[in-house]
Amino acid sequence: MSPLFSVVVPVRDVAPYLRECLDSLLAQTFGDWEAVCVDDGSTDESGAILDEYASRDGRFRVIHQANAGVCAARNLGIDMSGGEYVTFLDGDDAYEPFWLGSFKEAIDGTGADLVRMRQIVWDGHATRIAHGARGGLKTYSSDREIADWGFAAYTAEGWSWLNAVRRSCLEGTDRVRFPVGMKLMEDNIFMLQVLRRVRKACQGEVAGYLYRQRPSSASAATRSVQTVARLFDEAAPFFADASKKNRRRLSWMLGGAVLEWRKFRDKAEAGADEVAIGRLVNAGKSSMFSLSSVPARWRLGFAALLSLRTFSVLDSLLRAQRFLFDIRH
Repeated sequence: MSPLFSVVVPVRDVAPYLRECLDSLLAQTFGDWEAVCVDDGSTDESGAILDEYASRDGRFRVIHQANAGVCAARNLGIDMSGGEYVTFLDGDDAYEPFWLGSFKEAIDGTGADLVRMRQIVWDGHATRIAHGARGGLKTYSSDREIADWGFAAYTAEGWSWLNAVRRSCLEGTDRVRFPVGMKLMEDNIFMLQVLRRVRKACQGEVAGYLYRQRPSSASAATRSVQTVARLFDEAAPFFADASKKNRRRLSWMLGGAVLEWRKFRDKAEAGADEVAIGRLVNAGKSSMFSLSSVPARWRLGFAALLSLRTFSVLDSLLRAQRFLFDIRH
């Protein structure tokens, strides 16, 4: 008999944190789950740790593959899983004990295809909350309600691991999977794809996903400008049938991606500025990018970028923000 939840766990060189991650699954108060753990070519002890847990508890399944990236690892995990709902857990993060149970309560109460909860930013040492907030479930069942809620949620915080998705929303002739090779906001694109298949969605207020912040995490890696170009390509189809409000949200996401890239860019990459500016200019001409959607504190920088074809003002604003942040902290 298939479990209610399949937890897909992509793993790549996270041995110092992996036992805490897997132990948090064993500590779940709701036990009807399987964990499909994909060792994505780890060079440390991560693979051996996964095998150890699989030998101890049959709910853990382990797949070892050559390094192919987190998107490919998650996709393989989805393909090899069998639960009614699919959710995610990164190998350096953890769950509070009530996490899967909170999804179960929301599903029982609403019958939703998609349930989204909240996270706790965590450094691995800070005291955790004793329990997530219960209640406060909001459900969305019309196409407009789902789109307005979903675009607001997933253009801002697209993280796949905050969601439990009914498997039927991922399968069919036009399967929903992560965009392989994408390294910037791939979760946002995946969740926006999921949104198109959902007939009822639910937003809960339980905060029980422990998102570990660490300098060496994948989210802090150096970015090529091609990560921005790929995001613009993947986002383009969503503009076609989006409302004006949701097109502005997509545009805001693209502006945020440029800021993210500027923080973590490869400064030695030749021609990177020209590629990024070209993408923004073309997006503006096609109404994919609008200054009106950019937060006020960045509007001057983006306006200068589009008119002068240089990042100078935007970079000055970024440097000023970092300076002020350092002063305050």
